[in-house]
Amino acid sequence: MNSRDYAATVKAAAAGQWPEILQQLAGLDDRQTDTRHRHTGCACPLCGGQDRFSFKSPENGWWACRHCRGGDGFTLLMKVHDWPFMEAVGKVGAWLGIEGRSEEDLATLRKASDARRQQRQRQQQASTEQRKAAGIADARRLWARAGPYREHPYAMQKRFSRHLLARCRQHGSWLLVPLYTDGELVNVQRFAWRQPEGTRRLPRYFVEGAPVKGAFLAFGPDSYTVMITEGVADADACYQLEHGACRVVCAFCASQLPAAAERVRQKMPESQIILCPDNDEAGLKYARIAARTVFGCLIATPPPPDNDWSDHFLSQFSEVAL
Repeated sequence: MNSRDYAATVKAAAAGQWPEILQQLAGLDDRQTDTRHRHTGCACPLCGGQDRFSFKSPENGWWACRHCRGGDGFTLLMKVHDWPFMEAVGKVGAWLGIEGRSEEDLATLRKASDARRQQRQRQQQASTEQRKAAGIADARRLWARAGPYREHPYAMQKRFSRHLLARCRQHGSWLLVPLYTDGELVNVQRFAWRQPEGTRRLPRYFVEGAPVKGAFLAFGPDSYTVMITEGVADADACYQLEHGACRVVCAFCASQLPAAAERVRQKMPESQIILCPDNDEAGLKYARIAARTVFGCLIATPPPPDNDWSDHFLSQFSEVAL
């Protein structure tokens, strides 16, 4: 077997076993090989940073560090031990017991690796569905316990219209904004009462585990024109700037602008869709994607750089329009 075929065989056999391989051959611990810590970070085995390292995938040992960059499991072994690539492959192959095996044994090894991968995929899918169902249930309980809107600094600062406030609720000091998928409440965005000292943005959170992708908030009349924005304050700003004459859709983030446009086009095929992104790199990027992929989308002339539509609305009006 030549080196290329051997490397491919080792790679296939190692799929899904990288947590154990990296613990045995690179000295990583349980936390450093647990994908559940990929968002919080942990100690890096290379540079020693305490919260820089994250393990991404047991399939190929993918990892990342804010200082050391990242790579697959072979890359990590090469960096830890200063091994060349084929030496790292050989060490993994020896650990897997590939040396001296017949082609039939190797085929069995690959088949077992595929079976493990498929089982993990099923387990991950089931776990994801369970977290999603639990998150939706939590969001609906929170929404059910909340009362009508009373008073909130964020809503007053952003001059929310009565039409939007009628769709919001309040739970203690939290302002609640609903997210829907096909008319069903699936998540809630919570706005804190005050901005912590030293921060620029008011804390806002979605219910953990509940979906944000594919969930939106729409309000306003069933009109020919539909305006799609990133944030709920932007949606309400556009609604008021148009004097309540158009329907607005809040996508809740820039990356959802294409999906929101697709959903509007499916439900309202004759409508004119106007994309109203923030005037920043992400907003304009996803607005252009939506305009290219969804027929009939227009991009509104953006507000001044680094501003959003809520900023524009507040700069134009001293009183709530509606």
